[in-house]
Order: sequence, then C-alpha cells, then structure tokens
Amino acid sequence: MPRRFIDLSILLDNDVVTDPPFLRPKITYQTHAQTMGELNRSGSVGGPHS
Repeated sequence: MPRRFIDLSILLDNDVVTDPPFLRPKITYQTHAQTMGELNRSGSVGGPHS
C-alpha cells in the first residue's frame, strides 16, 4: 500500500487567533543585527574555521 503524506502544520503568527489565550504562541521577531552578537559568542560565525 502506498504511503500518503498529510501536512498538519499551521502558520505560527501572533495575529492569528486559533488557540485559547494561554496556548497562543508569543513570537518575538529579531533582525540579523540584533542576533549577530549571539552568533559571535557561540563561535559559529567569524571564528578561525568559518
């Protein structure tokens, strides 16, 4: 019997009300400039092996 793929994913968004208030996602968007410091500290960017 062939398998079927069923996509159950939904869009995560602060403005779409699909859940009760205590289950709603709270998404904080950040720019690349805001997160660059975290990447530099982790050694993932700008290190000797990049």
